[in-house]
Amino acid sequence: MASCYEQPPPLDTKRYEAHREDHKTAFQLGGEYAKWFISTLLLLNSGAILTIFQRGGFPCAALIHGIGILLALGAAFAGWLNLQWASRYLRVIADDVLAGNAPTPQPEKIKHASCVAVTLALTSAIFCTIGALLIWRQWP
Repeated sequence: MASCYEQPPPLDTKRYEAHREDHKTAFQLGGEYAKWFISTLLLLNSGAILTIFQRGGFPCAALIHGIGILLALGAAFAGWLNLQWASRYLRVIADDVLAGNAPTPQPEKIKHASCVAVTLALTSAIFCTIGALLIWRQWP
């Protein structure tokens, strides 16, 4: 029979600190990723499309390239959501470790956001490549 004076199990502070560090890193990485991706896409590709339209040609190729850029922005947003949700999950896991509870299972939305981000990124690469090839073939 258990005594009411039993000591609780010792806290796993190393695991707790590791999860808290992972949470902080994922959160920071999400912010840096979003800033880098959006600034790169907007600066490089908007300048390219503006140049194409100023030259007076290739609206179909520019449209395909533009769709690729929009898909890349969607991929960036899905990747950012994935990092935000992963950061929140790591914070919850750290709290579970501190409380001595069993770890919370990883939410499905983290996996889905990752799959959506990869699918949009690959589709974006295909559209941007096709648009660039069409522009290159039609360039005077």
